[in-house]
Amino acid sequence: MVGITVANRELDGNPNNKIFFENLQMCPVCQYCSWDIENIPSDIQKEIMGSEKYKSIVEDSNFSELEKKLRLKILLSYGDENNLANAYLHLLWYLENDKKNVIKERSQTTYHLKRYLENNTDIDMACIYIDCCRRMEEFEESKESISSLKNYVGKRERIKKFLDYEERLCIEKDSNAHKTGEIEG
Repeated sequence: MVGITVANRELDGNPNNKIFFENLQMCPVCQYCSWDIENIPSDIQKEIMGSEKYKSIVEDSNFSELEKKLRLKILLSYGDENNLANAYLHLLWYLENDKKNVIKERSQTTYHLKRYLENNTDIDMACIYIDCCRRMEEFEESKESISSLKNYVGKRERIKKFLDYEERLCIEKDSNAHKTGEIEG
């Protein structure tokens, strides 16, 4: 993708570019929202799409079209912790890029990442969880997760450097956003 570089990404993976969201689609007929609307919604998703909460988001004029799609994707992801964590993360990125207050969304993202990680070994998602915790000033939780994750990374030097950098930021009580390009620097 043009304009998205690894060095420009934040430590939680945020690409800092709206191009990332261009493929999120909404069916103009039924308002099904997906990265690929040709996938048929499940029976549970169809039920969610008929709910008042779903309809209220579709009709809410306070949300941009992209924010609506992201919020609808969250609703459609319930029951699948990986997709739910990713949906919250994408909303968080969008709102951050739009310079909006994201305290609630970061908290929800962290909660769903933790739930997903309780039953899954996913190093990339664990790294995102660590950064989200640090950004919420949950430095001890972040450091505990770093310590635990270091046992799983093996010879993955890029991940080791990421964890060392996050650990240093936790020790310094730094809750600011940082780019992946800073890790080498």
